[in-house]
Amino acid sequence: MARPKQAKCTLQSIEDCTRAMGELLLANVEIAAIEDEQALAVAGAQAKFETRLDAARENRAALEAALREYYYAHLAEMEDGGNRKHCKLANGVMGRRFGAGKLAPLNRSWTWDKIKSAVRALHGLKFFRAADPELDKQAIKDKLDAEQQAKVGLRVKNEETFYAEPARPDAPSEVA
Repeated sequence: MARPKQAKCTLQSIEDCTRAMGELLLANVEIAAIEDEQALAVAGAQAKFETRLDAARENRAALEAALREYYYAHLAEMEDGGNRKHCKLANGVMGRRFGAGKLAPLNRSWTWDKIKSAVRALHGLKFFRAADPELDKQAIKDKLDAEQQAKVGLRVKNEETFYAEPARPDAPSEVA
């Protein structure tokens, strides 16, 4: 376990704690203001590039569409009579490829429920995955006492953490 950080200032009384809580509130407000300023600066920087990026993306999409259209219009010469599925150019390659392929229903009359029933009827559970059962930790915590938890190698571990939540008064002059 890591050692707690050493406090940079020491407080001697409740009045010191009240003053420190006010300073904590001011620090939180300053952080929020700086984060807002940062977000505005980032948004401004992004806006500067958006029009150029949009134009470049539109140009890329138009060029890819034109290449695809030409390729499919001239399929026989591009694929050398079906011997290959690509065409090598001086500065790149264009072609077509099959993806990994995904199972799909044969037609609209086949739903996934009907498919599951048919697979189960023909092959049993061979093609079905069983999910690993997961521990219900909350139920164990609620229903087993400490001794029963220890028998199965468990314990409830509580960690205490400190918090300081300054109140946000309506008027800044109300900060003590």
